[in-house]
Amino acid sequence: MRTRAGLVLIYEQEILFQSYGGSLRPLGDFSILVGSLQFHGVEELMIIVTGDKEKNFQALANDLKNTYIDIPIVISGLNGDISNYLAINKSVERFAFSSSALEGNCKLVDRVILDCGRQAALALLPIKYDKKSLIYQDLSGEDIRLSEKDICQFFHKYDEIIFQYLVQTGLQAGFDYEVLKFIPQKFLSRSIFSGGIVQSDVERLFSYGVAAVYGENSIMHGEGFYES
Repeated sequence: MRTRAGLVLIYEQEILFQSYGGSLRPLGDFSILVGSLQFHGVEELMIIVTGDKEKNFQALANDLKNTYIDIPIVISGLNGDISNYLAINKSVERFAFSSSALEGNCKLVDRVILDCGRQAALALLPIKYDKKSLIYQDLSGEDIRLSEKDICQFFHKYDEIIFQYLVQTGLQAGFDYEVLKFIPQKFLSRSIFSGGIVQSDVERLFSYGVAAVYGENSIMHGEGFYES
């Protein structure tokens, strides 16, 4: 299976933002931006919804309904809320679960799998690492160690896992390949990597046969980011 080229953006108050140097920069109109993604070689888009979830999911539902999108969309930020899922489920191919995945809160995950199939359910793991293991960075600030057994259990439940290396997110610093040593090689083909990826990382990560590479702000700086 060919590695996919993706982009991560943030959605709040009807505006798409990119992570840039530790802060968020607005990119503007949803339909215009989404329509330009193929120009940059983007094959799928992950949107992380933040802020007032009920309001923002309703706004996103309207944007998705009124915009022609010819690439797959992954949505994160549901927080286990069935009403947010129902607002957008007919316009979105896949859903990424973060806190729900870690806490084992599987009601909405199971609903997504029932409605859309297992391929629609992904885990999103914001991570860092030390010498011992990967560490999940919870929104509360709590660090939770992930053993190899934990990672295998995620792959048992979810079709793919997005490993978002937060230390590099929003920076054009290059991907930290030390992350890979904590992931069993047999699961690389179902792993998506994000966090500081620059153009020189793309071909190298593609060569490992990973499922996808999700870039951030570097992609929007010119044509051909994903061209070798």
